[in-house]
Amino acid sequence: MEVCGELQLGPTDFRVLIAWFAPVAGGGWDFHFYAHCTNEADAAVFPYGVALVAEGAPVPQVLAVDYTGVRLVMPEARYPDSGQSWFGLWVGGEHETWHPELRFAARDGARYRVEFASGTSFEAGGAYLPLRLSTWAEARPPRSGPATVWGVWPRGRWR
Repeated sequence: MEVCGELQLGPTDFRVLIAWFAPVAGGGWDFHFYAHCTNEADAAVFPYGVALVAEGAPVPQVLAVDYTGVRLVMPEARYPDSGQSWFGLWVGGEHETWHPELRFAARDGARYRVEFASGTSFEAGGAYLPLRLSTWAEARPPRSGPATVWGVWPRGRWR
């Protein structure tokens, strides 16, 4: 698999191997990022890597031919009925994110350089860890809503 970019969860570095996003017809966005741990010392904590996922999240939709330069600051990125965060961090189970910021930093054909930062409910050493992501992500065509598309986590190790 081709490395698309980098993800950092606290002090731990990951290689992003899957990265894509798509608007949802009728409103919302899907974002899928999967990353594998690059540090041998931390690999046992993250045997299946980490995933940052949003399915049909009501992120403000920007209808543009080119998203380059668009920055979204989402201090209240939670579903009002459940209180669950729009972006879930998967590390053996789901962890919440808060105060996410997302920016489309550059474009290369059908790919965008996506930068994402947030706090997370993933805890290590008695503290919640911040999340940072910088990766090239495939811009996919809009999907019809509200069906959820579940991603498959690759198994194994990539070096």
